[in-house]
Amino acid sequence: MKTFIVTVLFSVSICANRSTDYQKISSGNVCSASVINSLNKTAKSWLFPIYMGGANSLESYIALDVNEMMQVGSNRRISVSTQEAKLAGTNRYYIEKDSHLLLNNFGIINSADKTNLENFCRTIFQNYPSDRISLILWDHGFGPEEPPFTDTRSVRKGSVRTLLLDENFPVYDVFDPKADVMSTLELVSALSTVTTEFNRTFDIIAFNACKMMSIEILSAVAPYCNYVVGSEIPMYACGFGYDLILSPFQTQTLLPADLCRLMTQTFEQENVRKGLDRYQLSAAYANDDVSNLETKCGEIGDYLSSCLNHQTEENPVIDKLDNSAWAAVLIKGIYEYELPDAKLFFSSLWGENEIETGDLDGEQDPKLLTNLKDALADANTLIDNLVFSKVGAGMDNDAQGLTIYFPLEGYPFFSSYKTLNFAENKWWSFIEKYASFY
Repeated sequence: MKTFIVTVLFSVSICANRSTDYQKISSGNVCSASVINSLNKTAKSWLFPIYMGGANSLESYIALDVNEMMQVGSNRRISVSTQEAKLAGTNRYYIEKDSHLLLNNFGIINSADKTNLENFCRTIFQNYPSDRISLILWDHGFGPEEPPFTDTRSVRKGSVRTLLLDENFPVYDVFDPKADVMSTLELVSALSTVTTEFNRTFDIIAFNACKMMSIEILSAVAPYCNYVVGSEIPMYACGFGYDLILSPFQTQTLLPADLCRLMTQTFEQENVRKGLDRYQLSAAYANDDVSNLETKCGEIGDYLSSCLNHQTEENPVIDKLDNSAWAAVLIKGIYEYELPDAKLFFSSLWGENEIETGDLDGEQDPKLLTNLKDALADANTLIDNLVFSKVGAGMDNDAQGLTIYFPLEGYPFFSSYKTLNFAENKWWSFIEKYASFY
């Protein structure tokens, strides 16, 4: 049973120029934890602990977002705290209006190490009483795919690297220079550890992060939360507008679903005021329909594998899969060809690129195509039920809220995807069979 309500926001910006017309944050006024704790003896409505993994190319953007937080800061309704990882070291702060109070200096620690995320969560659960908690993870994000790296530490080899990149720990060849990156399994382990230890489940896990709003990531974190917020596409270095999110709490408090809607609405405002015209953010329930959708994706994977086994020599099924995935790619012309929008992909397979009897050799189960069509329709209904708020602009297709891993011909095929055990690896088996034709 979920006995408490907690919110987690994963704020991940990527490398692009952001507006710099902000005042510089202070170096931090030293303030003991006991002083801050004395300000927080009474439970507040919301706690916003913000885990900022900036020991990489995003370091200069920390000040921009912290200044947005300082425009509102903590008050009688909310507490705001940051842990800011930089190449020179990691500090923890308490954010008040126009104040950036230093709590701890940890030296150089690995923000991609799940233990440090667990310790951050553990401290805030212990020291900041609140009705709801909104944990914000701020860094690079990769979703259910792999960043380009060469694994040099065998104990973690083969696990999908999903977010939180730290260049102080050069374990993987990610971009240039090398860095460590937290895996999806490590993220799930951290969430499981803290929710079990404190008997508190997260209310919202909001990935203000590149490419984190996939069915696979939603399925991975859903056991630990009630809502998920994130983007299907890269964020182009424009994360949440923290002042816009925190401002309403100066006069009122918000229910979790309303906070999710505020995140999507203000994300659009933030991109507009930063002069960006390509963005996407959606909010989804993390209820039983998530596991239903995962099961349905497994069924679809089974049916599509059967279609591939029985396609005629002309390979029409492969062509229709390629055409459907291409129709569902949200931004053509860049490298996002392995994460098509799931609903658009399924709709195309059900519609203009429908697999027909004549595409198969006649030896398949006569109910195969009917079952496939029904499963595709059911999956789209579930996506509609789950995604309740979304914004987007500047895409070749309208994003429907969730992506799914499907590497088009010529694009990266990541065998480590199997470690997610998504849909009991039935979707993976389909992907593996599809890739074998290339």
